[in-house]
Amino acid sequence: MPRILIVEDEPTVRNLLCAVLGSAYDCQAVRSAEEGLKLLSTGAFDAAITDVKLPGMGGAEFLRRARELDPRLPVIVVTGADSDESKFLEAGAFGYLLKPFRVREVEEMVSRAVGDYNTRS
Repeated sequence: MPRILIVEDEPTVRNLLCAVLGSAYDCQAVRSAEEGLKLLSTGAFDAAITDVKLPGMGGAEFLRRARELDPRLPVIVVTGADSDESKFLEAGAFGYLLKPFRVREVEEMVSRAVGDYNTRS
């Protein structure tokens, strides 16, 4: 079963993402970028989802460091509508989801990300 890392400080959103993706993926959810990087350094994941606004290290820095640990890892950024999404794509994000997002959007984006990761050599 593909492994997904979810980095989200809001418990409601974190639990929703796990509930939506949990039937098809092994979801590991943490509340900080630091915790996420620790997990990435100890195990393989097929994709990651990170919120932009996190306590401590933000999602943009998490994206940069996650890409250093695994340049192939597709990282999906979750952001508010007032963000400049292009800067995340330029920084190597696989894609982004605007809050409030739809469940179907999450499922489709993660499915594409996992498929992309598993077809790269």
